[in-house]
Amino acid sequence: MKGPSAHGALLVAWLLITGAASADRVAAPSGPWKDLRPVAEVDLSGAEPHLRQRMLKMRARLDTLLAEGGARKAALAEGYGTLAALYAGSGLETSAERCFDNARRLAPGDYRWPYLAAQLALNGGRPREALKRLRRVQTLKPDYPALPLRFGQTLLQLDRLEEARAALEQALGNPGLRAAALYSLGQIDLLRRRYRKAAERFQEALKLAPQADALYYPLAQALRALGDREKAMAALRRKGDTLPPVDDPLLAEMNALNNSARHFYSQALKAVHERRYAEAVEALRAGLKMDPGNANARTTLARALYLSGQVEAAKTLLQGVLKARPGHPLANFLHGVLLEAEGDTQAARAAYERTLRRDPGHAGAHYYLAGLLFRQGDYAGAARHFAEAAKAGPELAMAALYRLVALQRAGTSDRELKQALEAALHKQPKQPLLRYAMARLLAASGDAAVRDPARALKLTRQLLQQMPSPPHQAAHALALAASGDFDKARETLAKAMSPLPWDPAFATELLQMATAFQGHRLPPAWPEDDPLLTPPPANPHLVIAEYPAEKPF
Repeated sequence: MKGPSAHGALLVAWLLITGAASADRVAAPSGPWKDLRPVAEVDLSGAEPHLRQRMLKMRARLDTLLAEGGARKAALAEGYGTLAALYAGSGLETSAERCFDNARRLAPGDYRWPYLAAQLALNGGRPREALKRLRRVQTLKPDYPALPLRFGQTLLQLDRLEEARAALEQALGNPGLRAAALYSLGQIDLLRRRYRKAAERFQEALKLAPQADALYYPLAQALRALGDREKAMAALRRKGDTLPPVDDPLLAEMNALNNSARHFYSQALKAVHERRYAEAVEALRAGLKMDPGNANARTTLARALYLSGQVEAAKTLLQGVLKARPGHPLANFLHGVLLEAEGDTQAARAAYERTLRRDPGHAGAHYYLAGLLFRQGDYAGAARHFAEAAKAGPELAMAALYRLVALQRAGTSDRELKQALEAALHKQPKQPLLRYAMARLLAASGDAAVRDPARALKLTRQLLQQMPSPPHQAAHALALAASGDFDKARETLAKAMSPLPWDPAFATELLQMATAFQGHRLPPAWPEDDPLLTPPPANPHLVIAEYPAEKPF
């Protein structure tokens, strides 16, 4: 919406009016207002401070108006409608319902109150009530632009698919509604098993609203039904909660009343998702003005500052969070990553350990502490923490591998390593890092009971088909040498060495491998210079950008 409407300006003006401290008449209307529904006072302790003050002021103003027997109905309706919007924004649905009902009784010709009440019912899972209210709006304001979309969404919830489709198709012509209409029409297509059409609708909606990552889940369903599992999995990895935008002036006005810290935080997360970090910083700062004690939001602001290039400001803010909340898990973890990147490994270790004291299952702290211990030569400690990090699931498959590498450095036998690798591969048979490690172990183990050059060749051929990278070429050369074909091994190794990889450590390993092949010898199965078998140092930008926050605000 480009600017506030007259109605919107009036709603905002109401919030500037102060009144008496009590609101007993709102809870028990009497006299000429005895037919209004009572709205009991509710516990507002969980509401944000500025919203709590707005609700208290509005109730007090309504109490004053209800004391005036000759009060204008229009003013009372406006007051009840405004209070309803505030209650709705704070999740107080029952109180919001009663206020909207009073606003409709006091101003039966005003389409705003049944429309907003319909949205409240729809969001609350009461589509029958929403449909009844929308029909009332249709008699009062049939040309309201978002009405066809809301009818379609409501009818879809009622499983009246053909009626929903007809309504949604009316909304397609409105650019501000098209993406949302396509989303709902795609859902109907899914239910009708028209998978190709559903996929087309979701893909078009994503072109119109690329930030609407809620579209990826139904898109994945459609692609899976079409047999395209690879694209379905790719879509599934991008699924989120952001719905397509809707150009709905009334709803925008109601949301503006609830410009809460949570509203600004949500805007910030959306901006971060779209890599608009400077905008995220501004939105977070606006939210924190209303909610200054929120340590989670301050930590998120530190991340946005770092990503916008304000590194020192980010560090200072994290330190401020930790001064106020020394045990804050995420702030400690992120601070630890920054300290490690600066070379202060002792302070970084202490930060990771503080994280784990407050949150023993924190996968990131386990993973980076393990890497730190690994580089310091404490392989047994590294193995323990990598094991904990690996519990996070397939996304930390490298932690499971690095645990085995740490165990090998600590003296674990190749037989035990193979057994552990077999178990890991049983869970993730196509994980390339695990297959790479297994291939090298089978090719060059010093234990005859472990060596299996034929299986190593099979694994490396699969790896090369998946990705013909220098490490995979080197692993294949090792398997060929283990099979006795040193000439073919040297030829394959030459491909991996031309040109030499940018990683100097890996270049050294390849040269050592070439020297071993010249003497018809095998290099170590898991050499210390192999970059795929060595935990990388902390990457602060990657962690700050990607590490998930359970409670970002």
